[in-house]
Amino acid sequence: MIAQYVDTVTANALVHVGSQVAYKNDSAAAADKKIVIFGDPYASRRPDALTAMLAETVHDVEFIWSSNLDWAYIKRARPDVVIYELAERFMTIVPNDRLSLRWTVARQALKAKWLKLKGGQRPLPA
Repeated sequence: MIAQYVDTVTANALVHVGSQVAYKNDSAAAADKKIVIFGDPYASRRPDALTAMLAETVHDVEFIWSSNLDWAYIKRARPDVVIYELAERFMTIVPNDRLSLRWTVARQALKAKWLKLKGGQRPLPA
């Protein structure tokens, strides 16, 4: 692998929505582009997933696990390309594009701490 996995904002998270990973590729052959991906597990950090594959071809790739777009984050990150990837099984939830990544990460971190206190058990669906 040419690209270097540089950051996981929410490493070992018990909750995935809002998780974020970043790749940096310093190869001279890499295109001088930045890609931000909002998506589900099919685009996540696995070596056979979309994020890692794109990281082999451009300088910067960020993945955010979300079915919504955070327009303020996109404006701050200034990517050359934004990709929105969503599996059909998640299409029962209509994206609302009102995501705040900062708020989501904070909320998910609190949820993860609460789940850790409960012994890592996820709550049963209602």
